Amino acid sequence: MRVLSPAHINDIALPSSASKTRRPLQEAITRPVVLLFHPGVGMGLLFRELRGCTSQMCTVNDHLRELHDFGATIYGVSTLPVEPNSRFSTEHDLSFELLSDTTGALDDVFSIGKKRYGDKDFYERAAVVVCATHGDIVFSVLPDSDPSMESIIKGIRQVSAVQ
Repeated sequence: MRVLSPAHINDIALPSSASKTRRPLQEAITRPVVLLFHPGVGMGLLFRELRGCTSQMCTVNDHLRELHDFGATIYGVSTLPVEPNSRFSTEHDLSFELLSDTTGALDDVFSIGKKRYGDKDFYERAAVVVCATHGDIVFSVLPDSDPSMESIIKGIRQVSAVQ
């Protein structure tokens, strides 16, 4: 688990697939936030090493009620623009929003890592970050790129327990 002082983090505002602007780090002040980083819609079709994100998003969607029972807000995050994220969300009937981090602002905070494919930057792997605020932003980057729901819930419990 790592800790960042809120004074060192800009107020990151990202457009969402629900046509809203979200500030996930600000939201972590009042409740745990789970960020599901993924390379982007369709990237697994182009690059074998990037497969699995669709199943991860759908699994989380299927277990959303469990995560909400812990008071958590869930967001998918990619570097893609809003339009492909919105299409993906609609096609897979996702009940959580996908954020478009086209500038990599959250990567600057959590160090997920980016790769350049063609003329675009993508997150180089899937990752799950659980964060909450207790004066500082406490976060954990879960070690498994496709973690079980148990490990996500464990991450929520860990960051929520820090005082």
